[in-house]
Amino acid sequence: MTAEPVVLIIGAGADNLQHEGELNAALVKVAQALKKSGYQTHLIDNNPFNVAPELPAVIDHYSVAAPTVANLTRAIEQLQPAALLPTLGGRAALQVTERLATSGILNKYGVKIMGMPVATIRQVNNPSVLNQTLKQIGATTKKIAPVTTYADARDLVDEIGFPVVVRSVVPQAGSLRRIVHDYHELQLAVSTAIQHSPSHQAMVQQSLAGLKEIEVVVARDQSGMMMQLAMVEDLDPIGIHAGDSVAVLPTQTLLDRQIQDMRDVAFKITRKLRVVGINHVQFALNQLTGQFYVIKNSPYFDRLATFVEQATGYPVARVYGHLVAGKLLRDIRLDHGLAKHTAAMEPVLDRTAIRLPVFANDQLGVQNKELTTEKQSVGSVLGLGRSLLEALLKALGELHPDFYALADLGDEELDQLLIHPRPNRLLPVFEAIRRGYLTSELSELTKLDQYYLDQFKRLTELENRLLQAPKDRAALTAAKYWGFSDRLIGQLWQCSVTELRALRQEWQIHRTFKEVDPSAGELAQHPGTYYATFEMENESQPVAKPRVLLLGAGPRTLGNGVANDYLLTRVAAEFKRQGYAVVVVEDNPNSALLNRAVATKCYLEPRDYERVAAIMALERPDYLVSLACPFTAELPLVKAGTTRALALPPASLTAPVAHEVRYQYNVFFDGHYTYPLGITRLLLTPAGIKTEFAPDLPAGLGQTLTQAGEAAVSPELAPGLYQVEGQLIDGQLAIQPIHQPAPWMLVFLSQVTGLDLAAVWVRLALQKFSVRLLTAAMQGQRRQATRLEALFPYAALHLNRSTRLSEMMGARLEIE
Repeated sequence: MTAEPVVLIIGAGADNLQHEGELNAALVKVAQALKKSGYQTHLIDNNPFNVAPELPAVIDHYSVAAPTVANLTRAIEQLQPAALLPTLGGRAALQVTERLATSGILNKYGVKIMGMPVATIRQVNNPSVLNQTLKQIGATTKKIAPVTTYADARDLVDEIGFPVVVRSVVPQAGSLRRIVHDYHELQLAVSTAIQHSPSHQAMVQQSLAGLKEIEVVVARDQSGMMMQLAMVEDLDPIGIHAGDSVAVLPTQTLLDRQIQDMRDVAFKITRKLRVVGINHVQFALNQLTGQFYVIKNSPYFDRLATFVEQATGYPVARVYGHLVAGKLLRDIRLDHGLAKHTAAMEPVLDRTAIRLPVFANDQLGVQNKELTTEKQSVGSVLGLGRSLLEALLKALGELHPDFYALADLGDEELDQLLIHPRPNRLLPVFEAIRRGYLTSELSELTKLDQYYLDQFKRLTELENRLLQAPKDRAALTAAKYWGFSDRLIGQLWQCSVTELRALRQEWQIHRTFKEVDPSAGELAQHPGTYYATFEMENESQPVAKPRVLLLGAGPRTLGNGVANDYLLTRVAAEFKRQGYAVVVVEDNPNSALLNRAVATKCYLEPRDYERVAAIMALERPDYLVSLACPFTAELPLVKAGTTRALALPPASLTAPVAHEVRYQYNVFFDGHYTYPLGITRLLLTPAGIKTEFAPDLPAGLGQTLTQAGEAAVSPELAPGLYQVEGQLIDGQLAIQPIHQPAPWMLVFLSQVTGLDLAAVWVRLALQKFSVRLLTAAMQGQRRQATRLEALFPYAALHLNRSTRLSEMMGARLEIE
């Protein structure tokens, strides 16, 4: 019998500012498709928060190692895989793949690259070469060239004029991208870019700042058949990083001719580069002249692909997995309620989707951080609605509970926020409209399309209607239809959410749920994902009993939000294993929870009291699971005792320290007995934070800490996972009060002990805990030293700051 061919998947590495979990979420679906196509999957990655290796029937073999050239070379020599998949590892994976191809290791072992030929990878890694290829097919591009000296840069600028964008070629840290407007700025930017480039080169390119940014996602199979999966319009103009902009699907302001022309060019590029899978093409459009430029081509998975998947209902990741495995679009058979030949049909929307960036500037204490071509956002949130306003208000509602926070801002300060955009830039725009700014005037100040400003004016008109008619039925009906939350209306009417809920009940103003269907209702498709609106027909019916409602972790934040998502995914998997239908409420488009291998049913909705209460009223779950959600005890079904609320341990926040070593005794307590999980050492320094499992300990410290930990666990504690910390002060071990470890620590402990602690927690909650199974599992614990190194966004954001656990962005795992 012939063994299944192996595909070696290059992981994305630690989560950072450039990717926020979308690659790991896509990996689950792509790997499942590869396995259905007859491949064994082998992943090489060192991200402890990548959940794919932990889910059944996803990853066959997992190597915990950084996805470097050296580690991949060793893996190729040992495994001799049939194929290499680099497109789930971001831009860095393409750079590593080019170096592997250059070394000759791929040719030596006959390893094919999935998704595109190596010639395409070389072009993608070299913008100047790619520019030449694009010109050959008649695509208009911005002028761009690498330079090694300031004199070369000056000569180029003399030709194309200011402003220009300067960035490093393959930078060692951060994107180091700047828009410069004069020769003094140019000299500084080129010098900095060259210093941070391994090849000592800077890339200087024509600036298209102020033009409209359009993003197109194309799918292509190996026969050459192509289709457009989405055309997305960025609300912010060129000059603000696309990841920091508000993305809108479908496009709102384009002419049919413009749509068709950009679609044709995207197809030409994808065909010329021989991309198989998906291709993401970005355009800059001058709406005054109709001229558009190709500004970037990304033939790999990124955050836009996951946004398109959740917004359209089209299974982008699964289709992509089948395409790179060699299947044709017309031959792909999809499950989970999708109609035959769905893979070969372009998705159609009867709704509007918005992706809103999430920033951590307030948490980091960053002020006056103007939005530029360098990415600053740490996460994103999704809003779905029947209209642009409804989708936008959903996305804004969770991020900005105080919608009118700028009401006391002076006019001069407001003008500065309009002219120099900063994170959460829509709030000052709304405030300016409330103060009577003309939309034409605002368009000049902000460079936002006047169409959007006119839509925002409608929002303020609805606010005025509510203010003028307190507790009016018609005003309330209109406000709910356009997406106003009870909390927002309550701020205007100065009444409580409970009072508003009672009014809606009395006046029969109820939300309904619509399916996120890629055919917009034209075909009988039921993918099991829903969003809420205020219309007549409800398309969602309760899933079979027993069921659990699981509140997702929401958009990624510092602390580490991806670890929260990992933990909840493992919780969901265990509930399914125990026979429960898992209903997920989540508005993070990059969450691994939004996968039918994990969730039975999904609601793409904000995780606030109003929406959760409405979903619970429909689903009537047996359990409600969350990460320490503050309002669960107030939900009607929880108060009535119909639904039992379960809260996972909250993330612990740690103040900055100059230098500190902590020793931690980790233990599981079932209410009667303790089960030690091992000792970890946490080293905190201004430069970084590392956690080590099974470290070498000073003489007698392990026994002392263990005794202190055992003594701290008492019958008064609820069953669960606990941690006792000790710190050596003048040679004596000072013991801190017992507490629950943060989610990221639970993930780390699960991996180093070989215990699925999320599953243990679920079984304990369901009163199905088995001492015998836990003891048997503990006998197989890993005992070798394993380290987790926390990573932070400071370098990427150009911040000089001491490390804090509460600001962790990702981590690397090392096993000796």
